This record gives sequence, structure tokens and C-alpha cells, in this order.
Amino acid sequence: MIRLPLQRLCPLAVLLCVASAPVTAQVDVTANAGNPGPVTYATLQLAFAAVNNGTHKGDVVMEITTDIVETGTAVLHASGAGAADYDSLAVIPAGGLPRAISGAMADGAPLIDLDGADYVAIDGLDVNGNSLTISNTNLSAVAGTSTIRFTGDATGNIVTHVTVLGSSTATTTTAAGTVLFSIGLATGNDDNTISHCRLGAAGANLPAKAISSLGSTASTTLYNSGIEISSNEIFDYWSAAAPSHGIYLGDGTTDWTISGNRFFQTGTRTQTGAAAHSAIEVASAIGNNNHVVSGNIIGYASAAGTGTYTFVGGAINSRFLPIRFSNAGTTSASSVQGNTITAISLTGIVGGTGSGTCGAFTGIGVSAGLVEIGNLTGNTIGSASSAGAITVATSNTSSVDVCGIYAPTSQAVQIANNTIAGIVASNSGTGRLEVYGIRAGSSPSAINTVQNNVIGTAAGPISNSSVSTSSRILGLYSLTAAAAITGNTIGNLSLDGGNVGTGASASVIGLWIASTSTLGNSIGQNTIRALSNSHPSAAVWVTGLHYNGAVSGTHLVQRNFVHALATPSTSATATVNGIYVQAGTTTFQNNMMALGTGLTANSPQLNGINETAAGSDNFYFNSVYIGGTGV
Repeated sequence: MIRLPLQRLCPLAVLLCVASAPVTAQVDVTANAGNPGPVTYATLQLAFAAVNNGTHKGDVVMEITTDIVETGTAVLHASGAGAADYDSLAVIPAGGLPRAISGAMADGAPLIDLDGADYVAIDGLDVNGNSLTISNTNLSAVAGTSTIRFTGDATGNIVTHVTVLGSSTATTTTAAGTVLFSIGLATGNDDNTISHCRLGAAGANLPAKAISSLGSTASTTLYNSGIEISSNEIFDYWSAAAPSHGIYLGDGTTDWTISGNRFFQTGTRTQTGAAAHSAIEVASAIGNNNHVVSGNIIGYASAAGTGTYTFVGGAINSRFLPIRFSNAGTTSASSVQGNTITAISLTGIVGGTGSGTCGAFTGIGVSAGLVEIGNLTGNTIGSASSAGAITVATSNTSSVDVCGIYAPTSQAVQIANNTIAGIVASNSGTGRLEVYGIRAGSSPSAINTVQNNVIGTAAGPISNSSVSTSSRILGLYSLTAAAAITGNTIGNLSLDGGNVGTGASASVIGLWIASTSTLGNSIGQNTIRALSNSHPSAAVWVTGLHYNGAVSGTHLVQRNFVHALATPSTSATATVNGIYVQAGTTTFQNNMMALGTGLTANSPQLNGINETAAGSDNFYFNSVYIGGTGV
């Protein structure tokens, strides 16, 4: 049988014709082969069954002419399975009014099941008064519970301009969700598109996952691949006691494009269990390669970009991680480009249980796998022009971290062109709060490439205030791997706390290199400015560039500009360092430090370059200016 390309689905002339047809029944079916119709069916389930048994063939159009309540799953089989013989099939509303297909399916059952079906278009139109809502009200956590399911090698299908609602409470690794991409038989469920849809809750019961993919891992040919999720509104996905996701990509998933979507919550969400909440999560090394996550907006309380995405924590390890690669593949890099994460509020008890977890909030996180972040188009986390675009106000008694971008993967890291700004963090509890703009670390055999990022701006500063005297703020931290850190602008970072740590434990550090690699560090042309600790009397340290490298290999730190570092502390041992060298064998050349401006007579100790290193360093042509009133 000849298969039609996607552009042959629902030609515009056909859509306009059927959309204006008079309202005569519930589902009117026409076709250009077999029984041409129109034939009327009471439900979509019966209309699909007529196609499955060969009644209607060729190009089939199904008009939804009034609201339908389904009592069982509407299953469409593949053309060629049994008597089914169709080239394309369209489901559209008609009559110039909103239409709905709804029902409370049995546990583990979808409302619409595309079982091997190809070249199906479910199009709500959204023109001339026509629209379509599809809703399964079942709350079941049983596998298979969904509103629309793609299974058995369903390929080349489109769902567009449709409101798709569900309420399944299935856990993360259970194959369920409002839209579910399930297991294939020979090729996987490939090249399907969900676009311009609204995916939300069926009534007051929120789904744990809006879109979920859990495919077969028996072979690479069975992965669910080539899926496009674009320009949708994905909202009100939530589970109070368990992980929840807007989009969850599990085993047997590869080569997805997730672009131009809006993720938001229309109400305050309170987490009662130790679980992570994410807009997008890639969660398995099996098949998870070459995903593109681009141009999405995560935040706000509406699709119009108003209000605030509000998360209230009630347990340690309750976390909000908007874009998360918890386990991605390494065959080819996934790409995270041009996303905006903003208008978010976290309060209560949130976050991890110790240092390095970045547990309360991480805008973009990569725990495992090969992922490029912003190298083509930079992402924005917070806002360069608005203070407090992201607020984290915890009440933890244990330690917690907050990160703009966190990539502790063992693979090479590439983070470029991103803006992390407008973040206000505080902790009213006794636990340490540590805030990072970017934290990246990979193995000594890999390279952290971090270039041309902006961390903190004058209009969008990053601040940390906390009761704990061990709290800190750090602009960019590169650890373990070789560091290629160039062209970054780090500034307007402030801490309101009495941390008296020195050296690597300093309370404020703009750029911290802690590399054990012998491959060679290259730290150049970074601007580090406007760092401060506002404590009036503690022996605090503020350091522009902290360097700790290997004692072998060739390493270069050059052409960095450090200026406007400050503290009002009256302590005789409060210290400001332009560059602090802890360890390594490195050449420092053509760096510029300007310190003292804005400080009072009670100035801290000022060091343009402070070397306590074990190793052999070279210092060539560096410039240090120390000035200011009373210095």
C-alpha cells in the first residue's frame, strides 16, 4: 500500500469543507475508498472499529460533530493489520463549536490508542469556532493509563491544536501519562508530533506526567525516536509525594526535539514527600542520545507569562529541577539551547542533604551523559534585568545548594553564552546555603569548556542571605577536569553572612578553578567584578579568582580583569584577593586587578595576587592597582 507523506494529511481544502459541515451526528466518517460515507457512528471507538474491519479505506476523515462520552478505548490498528486498509486518517471537530471526547477509562487503558497506526492526524483546528478536547478522568497509577497512547510502532502521526487532559498518578518509571509513548514491536513509535496543544489536568486531579516515553530497550531499532514536542502549553503536572514531570524521557528514547513549549503551574504546588519535580527530565542512558531541548519557557502561572510558578517544600530532598538530564547517553551530544527559566518561587523545606547536591533548585542539570548547554544559543536562568526573578527562601536545618547550571557529569562539559542572573536565595534555618551560578565537574581526562556566560548583572544581581555562618556564594566553579574557562562575565554577587572561611573556603568567590587534570588549564579574558560580603565585622574573605591546579602539565591564566571587590567588615583579618593561588604549576600573565575603590578607612587586607601555592608558578606582566579613599 502507498503511504502518504505527512503534508498530505488533512489538506486545507478538505478541512475547511468538513469544518463547515452541518451538525448531524456524533462522528461522521467519509473516505475515498471502500464505503465512502458519510456514515454516522455514536462514538470514536465505533468509528475506529469500522476502519479496522475495512469498512472505510484510503483517506479517511472523521468529523466530531458533538460531545462524545466513550465507555471504552478507541483503538486504531495499523493499516494492513487484519482488514484495515487506509492511507491517512484525520479526526477533526466540525460545526463551528467546541467539541469534547471524554471518558473514565478502565485502569491501565488509554482513551485513544494508536496501536501501530500511521499517518493519523488529530487536529483541533482552533479556527472558525472549532476546537477539540480529549480527556481521560481516570486517576489510576497502573501502567497504560493515558489519554492518548502511541504503541506498536505508531509512526508519522500528528496531534495538534488539541486540549489533552489526564489525571494518571503513575510513578516516574511506570509507562503512563496524559500522552504516552509506549513499546514498539519492530521499529519503535517514531516521527510523531505533538504541537500547539494544551496538556493539563482532567478536572481538579493533576497528572504526575503530562508526556511520558518508556520504550523497548531490546534493540536500537525499537527506541521511540524522532518525536517532536513543540509549541505546546504544558501545565498543572504534579504529585505531592512522588516525582512529577511535564515531559519524562525514560528507557528506549532517542533523538527527540522539545522546542518552544511553555511549562507553568496555575496554582501553588506543595511537596510533602522527598521527590524531585521537573518540567523536562531525560532519565536513562539506554537510547537517550541526541535530544534537542530549545526555546522552552519554564515558569510563571499562565501561558501569557503572568504570575509566578510557586513551589512549597515540606521535606528534605523535595526539589525543583526545571531541565534535568539525570542519565543521558554518550554516543552523541544532546543540546540545550535558548531556554528561559524564570518567574519561580521556592519556599519551605527543600533541597538535598549535603554539599554538592544542588538540591533545592538547579535550572539546568546534567548528572550523567554528554550534553551541550548554550553553545549555539544561550539559555537564561532568572533575568538579566529583574532582581528576584527566581527566589529560593528555605527553612532548612541541613545543608542545601542552589545552582543556575550544574553539570557533575564524567563527560566533557560545554557551557556557553548563558545568562544566570536575578536570583535571590536565603535560608532562615540553621543549615548552610551555598549558591552557584555555574558548577561543572568532569573526570581528569575530560575538559570543562565554559565560555562567554554572564553570571549576575547590575539589574539582576545574585544574592545569598542565611543564618548559617558557613553559607557561601560562588559565580563559576570548575572542578576536577581540565578547565577551558574564557570570556565569562561574573559579577554582582553578594553574601550577607559571617562565614570566616579562608582560601578555598572563602565566603565569596567569583571564579574558582579546582582542577586535578594534567591536560592543561586555560583561564582567560574573564571579567570578575562587584563581589561583596556585607557582614560588618566578621573576618570574611572575598576572592575574585581562586586557582588550584595540578603541579604537572602546562597551564595558563591570562588577561583576566578583576575589580570592585568589597566588604565593609571592620575585622583586621578580613581579606580581599584579586587572584588567590592555592596550588599548581601555572603561568599567570597580563592579568589586571583594581582593588580598594569604594572601601572605607576600615578596609580589609588587600591582595592583588596572593600566592600560597605548593608548586612553581610564573608571574609575567600582571597589573595591580590599589586605591580608594582611606586605603
